[in-house]
Amino acid sequence: RRPPRSTQSTSSAASDVYKRQVMDCLRSMSLIILESASEYSSNILVECVDLMLELNHDTAGDCCISIYKRSPQSRITLMDVLLKHRRYDILESLKKTGVGDPVATSVLNAILEWRRDPGKYANVLASYPAEKLPTMLFGHYISLLMHLGHYREAIIQIDKRHDKNKDLLRVLLAACYYELGEYNRTKESLSRVHDVFCCERGPEILCRICLLYT
Repeated sequence: RRPPRSTQSTSSAASDVYKRQVMDCLRSMSLIILESASEYSSNILVECVDLMLELNHDTAGDCCISIYKRSPQSRITLMDVLLKHRRYDILESLKKTGVGDPVATSVLNAILEWRRDPGKYANVLASYPAEKLPTMLFGHYISLLMHLGHYREAIIQIDKRHDKNKDLLRVLLAACYYELGEYNRTKESLSRVHDVFCCERGPEILCRICLLYT
């Protein structure tokens, strides 16, 4: 007898259909972004690109360049999303466009140079109101303050934020308290974190704190 043919499960087939629908939707959105990015709100544009980057959509880079050129109000938030996905290659492409207002250009240059001169990057971000920086860029800024040993300043800056209860900022706050030797506050901050993998240092900080209390 011929062995029975393997059939795709219902849930797997439904998942494939959903993925195709999402990719078709992103393809349509990419055409719109490439042709008329300036006509849409910053939030919609950046959310679309965030999803494109998440799914490795092949037009993500071109869409980022289009948004950067045509939607000035989206530039800082766009850089925030690119940092989240660690797409330094696209950030380099944005720089090559030669487009950008003074604030966006200085932040972009600082992001690309931060490994060589973290102090300069921290100063650039410090010149931008901390409460207005998107969460990922602000988290980068706090990480740099910590790298430079400015833990108290980092705590003060986190405390000013309206989104200070986000996991990323809770983890960074715990790290600051840990470095200052304030272990009860470290434990308190980390106890409120729902997802410790929200940033690179999360698991490392958790391991260190666990050692303190075992």
